[in-house]
Amino acid sequence: YAVLAYLRKMATAEDAADRRCLVLSDCKPALQQIEAAYRKGSLEGLREWDRGAALEGICRYRAQLDSVTFLWVPSHAGCASNAYADAAATAYMGASEIEDATAVIREAV
Repeated sequence: YAVLAYLRKMATAEDAADRRCLVLSDCKPALQQIEAAYRKGSLEGLREWDRGAALEGICRYRAQLDSVTFLWVPSHAGCASNAYADAAATAYMGASEIEDATAVIREAV
């Protein structure tokens, strides 16, 4: 869901067509599934996949951006970007407004 929410934010910006995005994740299977869905070349049939609606949304938003690069980083290996992501997630958990993940995915597809 975090990847979908981030790409949605970037794709809805005024300069979305010029945006280059970097997504770092320590979940290699998720990145592999996102890449397989995107390389499929068509959104048709994605909803039958595991997490298909989220993948469809990710692919839709990704197509609206200039460039999106996904990079796997090992977890808990002293990588500064992991520390930044953990800090952002921890801060968000204390937020008074929490997004409805189902609504975000529904909006994307």
